[in-house]
Amino acid sequence: MEDDIDVYFMESSIPDVRSIEKKTRHNIETKKRELRTMVGAQYKDLISAADAIMNMNKNALIIKDNINHMQQTLHIYNQKDRLQLGDGQQKSNDK
Repeated sequence: MEDDIDVYFMESSIPDVRSIEKKTRHNIETKKRELRTMVGAQYKDLISAADAIMNMNKNALIIKDNINHMQQTLHIYNQKDRLQLGDGQQKSNDK
């Protein structure tokens, strides 16, 4: 391929070579912009994913706290039921 380039330069006029150079530089700049845009979009996607993970973690902690609260409430009601059953048995024994 390097030989092809050398042959092209030898056979082409200076304006033709400069035209190719200009097109090549333009293509390079276009690719750079496309790459920056793509990387920027991926960075935004990464930030969005991180935010979503943080929100999921927050929601999971809230759910965990709610479940713990429900367990404590059920435990209290179970203790009250046992006490009431115990009082009811003592009253029936007292009769």
